Amino acid sequence: AYLKLIKQREQNVPLQYILGSWDFYGNTFEVGPGVLIPRPETEDLVSLCLELISPDVRTVIDLCAGSGCIGITLALRTKDCTVYAVEKYPEAFSYLQKNAASLCPERVVAVAGDVKDPALSLPSPDLIVSNPPYIAASLIQTLSEEVKSEPRTALDGGADGLDFYRAIADVWLPRLRPGGWCVVECAEDQTDAVAALFDGFGTTQTHFDIYGKKRFVSLNKLEVSE
Repeated sequence: AYLKLIKQREQNVPLQYILGSWDFYGNTFEVGPGVLIPRPETEDLVSLCLELISPDVRTVIDLCAGSGCIGITLALRTKDCTVYAVEKYPEAFSYLQKNAASLCPERVVAVAGDVKDPALSLPSPDLIVSNPPYIAASLIQTLSEEVKSEPRTALDGGADGLDFYRAIADVWLPRLRPGGWCVVECAEDQTDAVAALFDGFGTTQTHFDIYGKKRFVSLNKLEVSE
């Protein structure tokens, strides 16, 4: 069995897939082929959300939820919000369901759906959070062999890497409660473009990750004037 594990590592199978789980923000999440591996900079995304929102936030939507590490962690770190975690692909969705059931079954709702689908109906959120696919399709082949063993569906953000941010702006930001927040992770060279997509809805800001790279964009949606 040990030699089999070594062989898998030689073939660039990620350690996280071999172990079948990985720690994120103090909890252990099940992961495996077909789901994106939780990363340290995404913990910064969670911390940023927790800084920005009030502790009594009620409704959170986690788009492109994957393993559920973001939404589930937010549910565990807030008092009584309900998190709707949206994931399209069956392999990733099965991990989302398992992790929600084991870590926070009473306040995380796993939703099988396409975040680009305007017919997907969910309650109006106080917070939208997402770490969507954001790598430009032409760059996928330049990634390390280990990263390429993660699902392409969790990496490929379309021709310019921005497809999912456009969907968030078109489909989800109109549904965000006035005064609410949207916080997303993106590539370091995308923050300005993403902020521009969100700009018409309120005040945008870019934020750095633990490596000192521009990594996140936040939007505080305009309150409705009387």
